[in-house]
Amino acid sequence: MMKNIKLMFSLIILTVLLASFSGCRAKNQNNFKRKVIRYESYEINYELYGDPKAEKTLVFIHGWCGSINVWKNQLNAFPDYKVLAIDLPGHGRSSKDVNAEYSIGLFVNSISFILEKENIEEAFIFGHSMGFAVSEVFALKHPEKVFG
Repeated sequence: MMKNIKLMFSLIILTVLLASFSGCRAKNQNNFKRKVIRYESYEINYELYGDPKAEKTLVFIHGWCGSINVWKNQLNAFPDYKVLAIDLPGHGRSSKDVNAEYSIGLFVNSISFILEKENIEEAFIFGHSMGFAVSEVFALKHPEKVFG
């Protein structure tokens, strides 16, 4: 019974949050940029949203077999931040190699490379599923680049 109440409460909060952010999506569509960068033998797709001159950056990392698309409802919800979403190597629109050994280390290094190329010194990293594990390892390897 208590589980059902918690689930219902969580769904209500999520619905209210999504409804409140719906106006932000249209506001930021003009600030959208899709980019591709070469890292080692990979072409990595990523997208930028929000305020390109913002002091703070939010980075969104998807899970295994996912893509930027898992974050589509969140990416335009932060108009006062620079928002970066990455298709990790082998995922989404990034290049794929059936012989590659995809690892958390590869993902962490590719994120660090993109942050460097975009002149992002510090970011708040969000991770979904495997993306959370990637975010944790990124924070451990590069604590100076993470504020949350």
